[in-house]
Amino acid sequence: MKNKFIHALITLVFAFACFTFWALLTILSPMLTTSSHTPWVLPSFTQLCVNIKLLLFVPPAIAAIYCVYVCVRRAGAQKSWVGFFAATTGTLVFMSACMLVALYLPIIASVNHLHLLANK
Repeated sequence: MKNKFIHALITLVFAFACFTFWALLTILSPMLTTSSHTPWVLPSFTQLCVNIKLLLFVPPAIAAIYCVYVCVRRAGAQKSWVGFFAATTGTLVFMSACMLVALYLPIIASVNHLHLLANK
């Protein structure tokens, strides 16, 4: 019972983290449209991450399917939660690194644009 609870808890935290990443990319979505007020566009990697943000629902879905699989199989063949925790943590670290770059690049681009305007 404890093993199933820990699997469910890991799945919920993982799903919350992926939803948070999706929300951060959704905030950047309005910046994709260029207007006369913004003469620069988002960097290509940031645009790529914003455009594929719907794929952030796939890892929690896979984790949820695995969690259901763990909960419905026989009690005698229980697997440890440590491997599942390691897999979800590794996925979160990879996605966090991508998100950090995707969210930091527009800041660098805007500071660079301001620097170019100040040097005119």
